[in-house]
Amino acid sequence: MAFLRFSLVGGAGFVVDAAVFFLLVQGAGKAWWLARLLAFLAAVGVTWAGNRWFTFGSGGRPLGEGLRYLGVQSLGCAVNYAVFLGCVTAAGAERGLLWPYLAGTAAALLSNYRLSRHYVFRKPSA
Repeated sequence: MAFLRFSLVGGAGFVVDAAVFFLLVQGAGKAWWLARLLAFLAAVGVTWAGNRWFTFGSGGRPLGEGLRYLGVQSLGCAVNYAVFLGCVTAAGAERGLLWPYLAGTAAALLSNYRLSRHYVFRKPSA
């Protein structure tokens, strides 16, 4: 059940990430690499709050938990961005950014879940 909730929160984060990314690239004319970074940061805030409340019901200290979550998501971002950049490099940006974007997102999902569950939102031992 936690993975389903994590996926739902991730879906909301994906919508935020995609909206910010494509609005910045297409609407504001920002470079795709900068838009990708800013979209990631917006999505991290949304998913931390959602996973804290909805997925894991965390009662941990927000600051420490938030920092751990940012670290885990940054690792996931590195995986995401490496796959994204590899796809853009292999196919060329002129082929479009949607498939590289989706491939990067999918690549980070499982590691983000495992680290969030067992490191960020872990229940303290008695």
